Amino acid sequence: MSIIYSIPGPPAFLLTPSEIRDVVEGEVLTVECQAIANPPPSIIWMKESSILNISTSESVQDRIATSRLVISNFSLSDAGEYSCVAMNEIGNTSSPTFI
Repeated sequence: MSIIYSIPGPPAFLLTPSEIRDVVEGEVLTVECQAIANPPPSIIWMKESSILNISTSESVQDRIATSRLVISNFSLSDAGEYSCVAMNEIGNTSSPTFI
């Protein structure tokens, strides 16, 4: 992969968030995505069309960014469409999931 991504370009997903159907109220929910690009991407999370201002776990290693969205004490108000958005200076891409 490093040979392919030595050429500058927009991010591409290696791992997209899966659709989550069964979530129990009060449980911890973790959703993950991973993208690769050159220059290395950064990842943000959105709910519906709003950027989430909550803490996420993100790491970047060898042009691969990994991000985990963790929702503690899940409630019905947390349900909806979430998107993992990977971006760099060249472009961006998003992957939606429904929770």
